[in-house]
Amino acid sequence: MGLPEVPGGSMNWDYRYCWLRDATFTLTALLNAGFGEEAVRWRDWILRAIAGDPADMRIMYRIDGSRR
Repeated sequence: MGLPEVPGGSMNWDYRYCWLRDATFTLTALLNAGFGEEAVRWRDWILRAIAGDPADMRIMYRIDGSRR
């Protein structure tokens, strides 16, 4: 279950996953709001999730960092 890409559309996105693009927006928002420690912890999560061969990088990850 997720929110549709277009109202009434069939492409629903499951928001239990983390999109890398959106993760960078979150990181910027944390920094701009003065939450430096939280931003570092979020950055560390991103780095753990994408660790390994750059060719294996995905566009989204589960909250636990898994790739499936």
